Amino acid sequence: MSDTWTQKSLSATAALRMASAAVEAATTMGLSASIVVSDQAGTPKVTVRMDGASPMTVQVASDKAFTAACAQMPTAMWSSVFSGDVFAAHKFASSIDRFCTMPGGIPVNVDGVVVGAIGVSGGDDDQDVAIATAGIAALTSL
Repeated sequence: MSDTWTQKSLSATAALRMASAAVEAATTMGLSASIVVSDQAGTPKVTVRMDGASPMTVQVASDKAFTAACAQMPTAMWSSVFSGDVFAAHKFASSIDRFCTMPGGIPVNVDGVVVGAIGVSGGDDDQDVAIATAGIAALTSL
């Protein structure tokens, strides 16, 4: 057994490309949003708050990326995980700092491995997901 291991992570270049594509998608939709692209641990690599986006959208986008990366699933899926169990939802939200169940956080998978995530805040649920999806679509190595 080795004392070290190697893990793939999203490059800064890829994170910038994703953020740029997400900004373009938001602009096309007529929205001002915040976009955060993180590494596999949920640590931000690129953060963009578009002109006109509320300052609080930065934290929400960051928390969406963090949750998607660490849980290795889209944030939109948490509503079905809890499926009406308000007690379980409250336990998660109160015990895991930065845990966010709002749609708009999507992990980035390469060869079945989560290498990062993107979080978007500024539109409604469907718009945030669409913008995040546009960011992921900018990657060429999926």
